[in-house]
Amino acid sequence: MARPRVAAATQTDRIWKVVLPYLYSAVALWQVCYQQKVPAKTMRAAIVIGLAAATYCLWAIYGADSETTRGAMILVLVTVPIFPFFIRSMRAAAERKAAELATSAVSQ
Repeated sequence: MARPRVAAATQTDRIWKVVLPYLYSAVALWQVCYQQKVPAKTMRAAIVIGLAAATYCLWAIYGADSETTRGAMILVLVTVPIFPFFIRSMRAAAERKAAELATSAVSQ
C-alpha cells in the first residue's frame, strides 16, 4: 500500500519548523545536564530521552521525500556550527542578569 503523498512545501515546513528545533532541543538537553553536573541517574535518563527524541527526528526526516530530506540535512549541517555562538550569547546574558540581580540586592 502506497503512503499518501503530502505536498512538498507542507512537508518541508513541518521538518524545518518542528523537527529540527526538536532535534536541537534533544541535543541541548545533554549539554545542559552535562554543564549543570546533574546526578548520574538524571544524566542517564536525559541520555535515553535525548536519544529517543533524536532518533525520532532523524526517522521523521528520513521518512520525508528526498528533496525535503536533502534540504533538512543541509540545514542541519549549516546550522550546527552556529550553535556554540548561541550558547555563548545565552551565557553572557545570564551573567549580565546575575550581575543586575546582585547589584539590585546590594542597593536594597
